[in-house]
Amino acid sequence: MTVLVNQVGMFGKRTTIAKIQTQEHLRGLPAIRALFKRLMPSSSAMREIAPVDGMRALAILLVIWCHISVFGTTYGLNVGPGPIRYLGDFGFSGVFLFFVLSGFLLFLPYARALLDNQPWPSARKFYLRRTLRILPLYYVALAVLLLPGGGWLRPQNIVPLSFIVLLLHDMRWDASTIISWVDGPFWTLAVEWQFYLLLPWLAFALAKVAGAQGGRAFFLRLTGGLVSLVLLGLSIRWLAAVTYYTWGQAQPINAPGVLGFAMRLFYGIKGKYLEVFTLGIAASVIYVLAIERGYLSMQRRKMLGALATIIAVAGLVACMFWAAQAQRIPLALGTSWWLFVPSNGEVWEILGEWTLGLCFVLLLLGVLFGTPGMQRFFSLRPLRYIGIISYSLYVWHYPILTLLSSTFLPSAATSYLHFIALSAVILLLVCSGSYYLIERPFIRYRHTAHTPAQQEMASLTVQS
Repeated sequence: MTVLVNQVGMFGKRTTIAKIQTQEHLRGLPAIRALFKRLMPSSSAMREIAPVDGMRALAILLVIWCHISVFGTTYGLNVGPGPIRYLGDFGFSGVFLFFVLSGFLLFLPYARALLDNQPWPSARKFYLRRTLRILPLYYVALAVLLLPGGGWLRPQNIVPLSFIVLLLHDMRWDASTIISWVDGPFWTLAVEWQFYLLLPWLAFALAKVAGAQGGRAFFLRLTGGLVSLVLLGLSIRWLAAVTYYTWGQAQPINAPGVLGFAMRLFYGIKGKYLEVFTLGIAASVIYVLAIERGYLSMQRRKMLGALATIIAVAGLVACMFWAAQAQRIPLALGTSWWLFVPSNGEVWEILGEWTLGLCFVLLLLGVLFGTPGMQRFFSLRPLRYIGIISYSLYVWHYPILTLLSSTFLPSAATSYLHFIALSAVILLLVCSGSYYLIERPFIRYRHTAHTPAQQEMASLTVQS
């Protein structure tokens, strides 16, 4: 009996010790969670929309997949069956998803000011935040990619290098040539930066066109302003296409006289994509009206979200075939059964990329309006992580892939899957370091550009 009592007593002591250890462990969990939350990247938006980070991930994964496919094909690797190869080639479309997301996210404060009578955003603070977000990493990348060897740092390159530093390299052919050798995807950074410079003035113009808030006339005038921006962008693209084909397929910026100057200012090498950014602007207005102001019930939003997603996917498939006919991607399929898609390269030059943007806007609205399952998918932490570090991924992926392909792909022992796995690991490591060491300090500093009320709102996360 004494032995039994002693055993029971020992069991009770062990149970008590286990409870104390469990309680200590549970007390430590909030600290671990707080540390993880502090280390977890943030989009730094005043009111984060979690699924949009997942959409950013989709955009950057499309771009990276496209370039991995290009390097694999260049070195004669088996990049997979036809549909996989075609989708890889179509990954260039991720650039236009980035443009749509920029228009959507950056116009949201202006949409709220237009529709909810909130204070008008400060242009000075907007420019400060955009500068702190884009330029530090851009200049670090330029230093890393341009300075070694000093081959580009010659007196005859002073002017084009100046345009590169000012993010205006799409306005000069020599500057565009240098940037294509340094880091090809950098061409879009000039387009994005110039949109940032223009956006506060576009918002001001839309506010003036829309006039006093309230009533059907307000929304008609606002819609008319957005349509006018799309038509302006498409008209510039039409003029560039006409110039390109009229002057013997010469670059529009090389047109003679005033026309060439206008093309450099309003079009550049590949276009300013005002018509695509405007689609994102329109989506932000729809988002504020339908979700934040509750103009659409949950049931109607789900129905419209499902419809928008179906149309978007079908439209993207059609655009892939259209891009192939316009010789934008090498799609080796018979075309007799889908001749309803325009095949003229000039038509693609004018409408093709805007149509891609339209499909991505519908996909964005499908995610924001869609079922909770779809929103949860695009809000998954791994996807959000990729989306939040997408700027570093965009900046560094091409030179890293160039280095890896020249180092490993000439070897017959390297398969396409090995190349993908190696690239994924290196890109995540390098770009995570780039985010935490270069981007994150300036992202935190950006909060000094917010008012105390806005900083308090930064703790809110909008799960749309």
